[in-house]
Amino acid sequence: VSNLVNIYYPLRLFFFLAWNSAHAFDWYFILRFFIAGLGMFFYLRIIGLRRIVALWGGIAYAFTGYFILYLTYSFLDIDSLLPWTLFSIEQYFQKKRIRCAALIGFFLAMTIVIGQPQSTIIAILFAGLYFVWKSILANKTRKEQFSVIRHSLFVILIALLIASPFIADFLTFASEATTISAWQSKGLLTFQPIQILHFLVTPTMMPEVAASGHLFDSYEIIIPYIGISVLILFLLSFFIKKKPPQLAPFYIWIAFVILKNAGFPLVQWLGKLPILSQIGWYKAYGPMAGAMVICAAIAFEHILHERESSGAINWRGFYKLIAAIPLLFIGAYIFFRSAFIGAYVPNFDFFSRHPEAIKKFTALLERLPARIQEFALSIMQNHGGYFTVFLFTEAIIFAVATLIIIRYLRHKSRYAALAMVVFTAFELFLYMPKIRDGFHYFDPYANTPPYVSFLQNQMEQEGVSRTFSVGEVFLGHAGELYNIQKSQNSSPLKPRRYFAYLPDEILREHALTGVIAENKLSEVPRKFFNAFNIKYFLSEQPLSPVPWRQLIYNNDIKIYENKETLPKAYVVFQ
Repeated sequence: VSNLVNIYYPLRLFFFLAWNSAHAFDWYFILRFFIAGLGMFFYLRIIGLRRIVALWGGIAYAFTGYFILYLTYSFLDIDSLLPWTLFSIEQYFQKKRIRCAALIGFFLAMTIVIGQPQSTIIAILFAGLYFVWKSILANKTRKEQFSVIRHSLFVILIALLIASPFIADFLTFASEATTISAWQSKGLLTFQPIQILHFLVTPTMMPEVAASGHLFDSYEIIIPYIGISVLILFLLSFFIKKKPPQLAPFYIWIAFVILKNAGFPLVQWLGKLPILSQIGWYKAYGPMAGAMVICAAIAFEHILHERESSGAINWRGFYKLIAAIPLLFIGAYIFFRSAFIGAYVPNFDFFSRHPEAIKKFTALLERLPARIQEFALSIMQNHGGYFTVFLFTEAIIFAVATLIIIRYLRHKSRYAALAMVVFTAFELFLYMPKIRDGFHYFDPYANTPPYVSFLQNQMEQEGVSRTFSVGEVFLGHAGELYNIQKSQNSSPLKPRRYFAYLPDEILREHALTGVIAENKLSEVPRKFFNAFNIKYFLSEQPLSPVPWRQLIYNNDIKIYENKETLPKAYVVFQ
């Protein structure tokens, strides 16, 4: 799967050929923001919005919470191309030329070759909805309808021709691959009803809080922030008196995503369909963020347009809605208190999860008064109630600031539009610690871990062998980053022979990741480790002593060497 998602998308291939993996990741992330923002800018311009509004929309989309939360995931490449696909569709319906149809096919092909089937399907559904809506609006005669049908077939042909090498390779791989049963019903996962409030104020406004105490244990219940300023302008779009036709497909998509991920029966059945049942529908939040930004930008444009012709917006209804939002949260807290606390108050047990940080943190507090030290330590050890209060305080401040800027926009202030651009950029900047704090490779607050350096030296001296993680250690893409071969990964699609090779003890625990707890390790046949060329066991806890396994490193973690591991072998068909 790694090779498929790296070699077919031209931009990613170029970056990973030009730099080593770590530098390529850094520069590619920056490029992705630029591609997403520029695409949204061009789309908003082609539908008739002025430059300052299009600039605001480009910034709002490029740095939306969806792009920040999943910063290192390659499926974001599809979301960064989505505005370009909308731009090409809009351009086609304005000009009705075959080369414009070819451009749609090109962007759809790039969406396919990025190599993320779940996000590809979602993006094509979204683009298809927009295309169909534009077809209904633009084609009044039968001749125009037949022309669009012919061009639609041409779009599909172009997309399939360009993407055909990837499609052939992917189908070959997929025919030999399978996944675990949990992924067969992934499309039915939903969030709790109380979390509908997260579409207004979400804990992911503060990623440090959202990540603490496992407030979010699965992607399906994470609702990314889009920024309070974006949200308020989006809500304002509902009160435009003469709504432009572009709004309708975006409203439809937003409603669909919310109802689907909330488990609404009339929409939830889609998660039972073949292929769609294996989609993580949280990935629909990317196109949803784009739709909300577009609606918000259209509302922004109408505020500026109202200077020239008043009465374009129902301001009384808008302010009534804004006033009702705090009452909604107060009511939820009063009548559904336990659910509300579960949805908003994290268990910020920082020291329990990072005991090594106690000395560092207390050293930072030494010069402060004793009461402040005590207060800070209590926050780090207890529940996250303080952070929840700060979360809502922050949301209120940003909401009030946005409403003030809107007021100045209405009164024809010269710099109010620029102030909105700067304010939204500042707001989103505060929400993205991975960039705000300056991220480095793998861990933004640590150098290369000592045990990683030890493993690199061992393999340089004794040859490359695989590692096996016991418990939650050395997970994710850390092996690829440090060029250390792992025997486990979290890829959802694996060869059938891989699952056939795994012993039952691992299949029962975590067949997808291969991770197993220390107390279960002794149940796994040691011939499996030997045959799989697993030489190093990595664990945070001591492993039970056995003659064939020796402790060779005992520092930040423990590393055990398998004395009986067999040389690496490969199956060839010749």
